[in-house]
Amino acid sequence: MGSRLNPWVFHTANVALHMASSLLALTVLLRLTGSPIAAFVGAAIFAVHPIQVEAVAWASGTKDLLCGAFSLGSIYCLLRSRHHPSERQWLIAGAAALLLALLSKPTAVVTPLIAIAIDVLTLRTPWRRSIATLWPWLVLVVPFIIIGRLIQPPIVAKLPPLWVRLRDQYRVWNGYAELHLARHEWRDCLEVSRSILDNCEAALTAAERTQLYERLSLCAHNLGDEAAYQSWRQLARSA
Repeated sequence: MGSRLNPWVFHTANVALHMASSLLALTVLLRLTGSPIAAFVGAAIFAVHPIQVEAVAWASGTKDLLCGAFSLGSIYCLLRSRHHPSERQWLIAGAAALLLALLSKPTAVVTPLIAIAIDVLTLRTPWRRSIATLWPWLVLVVPFIIIGRLIQPPIVAKLPPLWVRLRDQYRVWNGYAELHLARHEWRDCLEVSRSILDNCEAALTAAERTQLYERLSLCAHNLGDEAAYQSWRQLARSA
């Protein structure tokens, strides 16, 4: 790869992790439902649901995928422990998977509660036995909760007024539009300018609105859209 930045390794790893998580979800659902069709449908929804896009598509989302995969692994170990002579070994393996999930992302602190809910409500394990066997998992998450609370105390930010945020947004987007205009990238300039119009128009001065309409008309003219060109020109004259 040399000195050239290439994110394909990270994206490939993310896709592989998501595939592994989807297979784990299929296995967990199959053990919970006993129905291959229901398990397949549930795992398919898990695999293609839009909420997964950010974690899989962004290279920085690897931590989320690792957390999810190890958390599913710990749930799988719990399910195996309830139907296996070596219950203790499977619970230890589940605790190890939980620890890896916590080290990936502290969000995994909820995994023991999910495991207990599945154990009691779905597997019909008496709640006393469930707590007695899963208490090490609960103890395991406590240091992560304390450390997270100390390192990341809640901060309530005071947001600036809406018009201030719109003005800041306009300045940023307008800079991009001017850059595209200088490069004669007419379509990109048009799209950014339309975004300004759709989101920030209420915060524009009359002069800024006129400039925006004129830029839109110039882009439309260079893209060969005469109807849009005439429409934007008319708005620029009347702004």
